[in-house]
Amino acid sequence: MTLFRSETMGFYHLILPTESSWEILNELGRLSLVHFVDLNGSLSAVNRPFTNYIKRCDEILLKMDQIKKQMKSFEV
Repeated sequence: MTLFRSETMGFYHLILPTESSWEILNELGRLSLVHFVDLNGSLSAVNRPFTNYIKRCDEILLKMDQIKKQMKSFEV
């Protein structure tokens, strides 16, 4: 896969079952075969269906940083 504009591309609309969407999108991302187009650009970030997941991820990252700081302070 190259970055040239003349490369042959296709536009597809994927409808994935929620149960397997994580695995499918991870594999497509790993292969660098997907580019996302936001079809809900008019919605604010607060009203999007995945906002709670992003908040949870942010909270987990914050907790992991706190654990790292504690480990450094105890030289672990």
